[in-house]
Amino acid sequence: MYTKMIENNKLHKMLRGNNRDRIIRIPWCLLLTTLLLIFTSIPVQAAHLSDIRADITILQGETLAQIPEKYSDSPVEALDNAISNIDKANNHTLEGYECKAYNFIEAAISKMNKYVNKLENLKKQEKVLPAIVDPLIAHAFVIVAALNDELPGGGTPASAVIGAELYAGNLCMLCHSDDGSGGIVGVDIQGKANCDIYTAMMTEEVHGGITTTIDESKDLAAFLSDPVQLPVIATGPFADPNNCRICHPRQYEEWQGNMMSYGARSPVFSALEALGNKLTGGALAKIDGVTDGSDLFCQRCHNPVDSFLDNFPTFEGSDAPPLRDSASEVGGLGLSCDVCHQVSGPDLTRSLKGDLGDGIANNALILAPGEEKFGPITDPQPNPIHQSTNSAYLKSSEFCGACHDVRPRAADVIEGEDFQRLEDLFTEWQKGPYGPIANIVGGVVSCQDCHMDAGPPAPAGTYPEDKTSVYPRPRDSTERRVSTHYFTGVDIALIEDFPGQDDPGLDSHGYPIGQAQRRDDLLKSAATIDLSAPLTVTGGDVLPITVDVTNIGAGHNIPSGFSQERQMWIELIVADAGGEIIYQSGYLQDSAHSETGELTPDGNLHDEDLQNLIVVIDPETGEATTLEHGPDYNLRHGNSPVNLGLANFGNEFIRVGSTGEEEEVFIPFLADHMDNSHSIPPLETESVRYDVLIPVGTTGPISITARLRFRPFPPRFLRLLAQARPDLVDEALVDRNTIIEMAATAPHSVMVQ
Repeated sequence: MYTKMIENNKLHKMLRGNNRDRIIRIPWCLLLTTLLLIFTSIPVQAAHLSDIRADITILQGETLAQIPEKYSDSPVEALDNAISNIDKANNHTLEGYECKAYNFIEAAISKMNKYVNKLENLKKQEKVLPAIVDPLIAHAFVIVAALNDELPGGGTPASAVIGAELYAGNLCMLCHSDDGSGGIVGVDIQGKANCDIYTAMMTEEVHGGITTTIDESKDLAAFLSDPVQLPVIATGPFADPNNCRICHPRQYEEWQGNMMSYGARSPVFSALEALGNKLTGGALAKIDGVTDGSDLFCQRCHNPVDSFLDNFPTFEGSDAPPLRDSASEVGGLGLSCDVCHQVSGPDLTRSLKGDLGDGIANNALILAPGEEKFGPITDPQPNPIHQSTNSAYLKSSEFCGACHDVRPRAADVIEGEDFQRLEDLFTEWQKGPYGPIANIVGGVVSCQDCHMDAGPPAPAGTYPEDKTSVYPRPRDSTERRVSTHYFTGVDIALIEDFPGQDDPGLDSHGYPIGQAQRRDDLLKSAATIDLSAPLTVTGGDVLPITVDVTNIGAGHNIPSGFSQERQMWIELIVADAGGEIIYQSGYLQDSAHSETGELTPDGNLHDEDLQNLIVVIDPETGEATTLEHGPDYNLRHGNSPVNLGLANFGNEFIRVGSTGEEEEVFIPFLADHMDNSHSIPPLETESVRYDVLIPVGTTGPISITARLRFRPFPPRFLRLLAQARPDLVDEALVDRNTIIEMAATAPHSVMVQ
C-alpha cells in the first residue's frame, strides 16, 4: 500500500521530475520509525500511536511554524481525532469501535492529501518558497504511510524501500557511518545529508533493484535499531562490480548483461585465441614469464584486470586450457566498472610494431588502480566511498579507440604498413563524416553519443519514444545526459545462461532491456535498402535490377569491428505470378553437419552458410582443404564480369602468394592483408546490379523483393572453432548465432510482355 501511495502522490512526481535538487529535510528518527513500521507491520498498539503523535508534533511545531499563519490550515485536528479513537479501540472491546477508528484514519488520510494539494498550490502561486513547502510535503506523506499501516491490510513489502542484501554484504556502513552507530542519529551521515538519503530511499536511486524477503527485512529492521560495528569491505586494485552496484544500481544492471562483461568469458573468443596460440606457437599468450606489451595480445582488451595484475600463466602448449580458466573472479567479468573508471589517460607508447604514437589500438590505456575513479561529470560531488575526478578522456572516442582498433604485429604486404588493421572501427569513425577530420554534420559525434545513449535524443539526454539505438548527431558539450551502460552492439552472448540477452521487458524509461532486442533495433536503424527495376519486361530478355544499400545510421562502416567475420548481405528473390522462383541470391539451404554432431538437417537455416563458396577447413591448420565457387558466387569481379551472384559486404582475410596472387583465407592468423574495402562507409550508398534473364513463357506479373540481412559470424567459422576446441564451442552455440533482418523493400511488380 505504501508503495502504491508513493507512486501515485505528488511527492513521487516531484522527486522523479526536475526537482531532485530541492531540499527535503526530515528528522532521521522519523524515517527510521517509518521503516520499522513498514518492515514489521506492527498491529494497532499504544507505542505505535505515540510515534504518530510525535510526527504530528514535529509537523505542527517545528515545520508549520515556517508557514505564515493564514496558510497553516493543517490536518492536525483530524489526526488527533483518529489517534483518540485508536486509543479507545485499544482500551475497549466494544463491537464496532475498531471500525470507527479506521474510519477516522481514512478521514485523516483524506485530510492530509488535501493539505498536500494546498501546499502544492501555494508553491505554484509563489506565495511560499519551495524550500519551505517541499519538506512539509515530504513529512506529510511519511505520516500518511504510518497511518496506512494502521488500516486493515496495511503494511509494505520491504523490497520496495530497501534490501537486506545491503546488510548481508556488510555494505550499509559504508554510507551509514563506521562507528557502530549506523548513522541513525545526526544531521549528517558520512557526508550524506538526511534529505539526500530520504530522497534516495523514496526514489529507489540507491537501494533500488535489490529484492528481499519479509524475514530478511525484519532482521534488517532489528539491526538498524541496534547496530554493531562492521568491518570495512576488503577491496583490491579492481573492485567487484557488486560493490559499485549499491550506489549505481542502474549502471550495474545495464552493464552485467552487455558484451563488455561477456568479453572475457566468451567461448568464441576463447576458442579463437586458443587456436591462434596453437598456430603461432603461443604468440597471443604470455611468453617466457614476461608481459611486456607484445604478448597477451587478446587478453589485454578482453581481460585487462588479469593482464595488468600479471595473473596469466606462461604459454604451456597448444593443448593447454584456455586462458579464461586462469582468470580471477573480477578479471573474468571482463571490462568491469573499475577497468574503465580507473583509466587515467591514453598510453601513447602502445600499438606494437607500427607504433603511431596515437594511443589507439591494442589496449593503449594507462590503468591507475586506487581510490580515485575517473568519470564524465564535470563537478563530481564528494562521497564516502571513493575519490571522483572528471576526465575528458572518458568522454572521447579515443578512449574507445584504445581497444576498438586492433593492430596485429604482422605486416600488411599490400597496404605497406608494418601492422595489420584487423579491426579498424575507430579509424573508420575518425576519418568519416562524424569524426574530426572530414566532419560534415556540424560537430563531432562520439562513440559514446550513440552507444551510451538511448538515442535518438529529443532533446538530448532524454529517453525517446522511438526505441532506435543509434542516431549520430553532434551534442552541445554542456548538455548533461543519461549515459546508459548497455553498450549496444551487433553481438550478443551465445551462451544460454548469460543475463539479459533476450529479456522482452522495458527498463524504467521504456527502453528495451534485452541485448537481442537492443541489437535488433541498432541494426534496423543502421541502413536502408531500395530497389529499382523497369515496370515491364519481355520474355527472353534480361531484367536489370538495382539494389541500393545506404549506411544512414552508423558512425563507422557497416559491417565493422571484426568485419572479416561479419556477414551483411542482400537476399534477392525474383518470382513469377505463381510464386515459382526465377532467380535468387543470398539464400540458404538446410543441410547436415556431421563434423559437429548435426547428423541430419535440423530445419534451421540460421546455422547454414551462404551459397557463394563451398569451403572445408582443417581445424589443425586453419587451411581450406576445399575451396570452390558455389551456385551463388559473385561473378561481378571476374575476367568477364556478370551482374549476378551474392552481394556480401563483409570484409576478407587475404593471403598473398609468392608470385603475387591473392587468395581468401578464413582465419586472421594466415593473412598477409586485411581487405577492408567491402564494407559501406557512413552516409554512403553501395549500388548492386543484377541482370536476371526472364525465360520465354514466364507468367507475369513478376515480383521482386530484397532484404538486407546480418549475422555476427559465418557458421563455418564457428564450426571450425567447434572442431578445434569442442570444449568451448558446440553445435548448440552455432544455432544461437541468429540472422537479423536489417531492412527490406516492398515487393516490386514487373509486367511480362
